[in-house]
Amino acid sequence: RRLRPAFTMDASIALPVWRGLAIRLAAENMFNHEVQAGINDSGVVDRGTPGTIWAGLRWTMETSR
Repeated sequence: RRLRPAFTMDASIALPVWRGLAIRLAAENMFNHEVQAGINDSGVVDRGTPGTIWAGLRWTMETSR
C-alpha cells in the first residue's frame, strides 16, 4: 500500500530578551494538511501531527574563557 504524498511547512523564531534568555515560537504543519504516517494490514491509516503552535523559553549559559 502506498501513502499519499504530503507537503508540510514549519517555521520557528527565537527572540533574545536578556543575557542568554530567548523567547522561542514555532509552528509545525502550518497549513494543517493531513499527513499519512503509515497504513497497517487492516487498512487503518496512522496520521501525523496536525498543525501545532509551540511557545517557550530558551536559556543558554555562556562559558567564560
